[in-house]
Amino acid sequence: TVVEESGQHYLRHEQKTQKPDGGGSLSVTWLERETLAPVRKTVHVYDADGNEQGSAAYTFTPDGHTGHKTKDGEQETVSGKVSSQMYSGMGFGLPLATLDPAQLPAELSASMISFDGTYRVIATSAGTENLEINGRTVTVQLIDVEWHHHESGDVYPPGPDASGGRYWVVSDPPAGVPYVPRYKTDGYAVEAVQEVCPAAG
Repeated sequence: TVVEESGQHYLRHEQKTQKPDGGGSLSVTWLERETLAPVRKTVHVYDADGNEQGSAAYTFTPDGHTGHKTKDGEQETVSGKVSSQMYSGMGFGLPLATLDPAQLPAELSASMISFDGTYRVIATSAGTENLEINGRTVTVQLIDVEWHHHESGDVYPPGPDASGGRYWVVSDPPAGVPYVPRYKTDGYAVEAVQEVCPAAG
């Protein structure tokens, strides 16, 4: 969703999770519209009865981040090196969808603020595939990603059957088709569904 604040236009990227017991979370990230750089992020965690169990709020600048976390009524001030110079790892498919396949392989900087982690990500083309999405056949780009965790030195290999994963992206999606219809690793898969993404994801 595009939102305007103080004359600036941002993309508002909302992600919801729901557990089998009814609990879940709501995460909202504001991105610069032109660069997809994260500007700020809020997270709220709820129990099965809808009661908030914890929250967090972060502000990102080129030099790092500041913010706070709240759990069990206690608030903690946080800061670190996750910055607006790194793409948000939780929405990493969006910047990948802007890449021309001719630009691959490419290296990008990403972060996972929930882990206070920063990454060097190597994205490579894995070809194309036709998917049936909302009643139409769409050609999607397959992009495999290899994550290098700066803090630990851990490496997550690329591909849908490895821990790094694969993204299915559409650079110019028609109405009803999301930019990122699927992401898969050896441990889990995330897929857009029409009830959640009725417009374009």
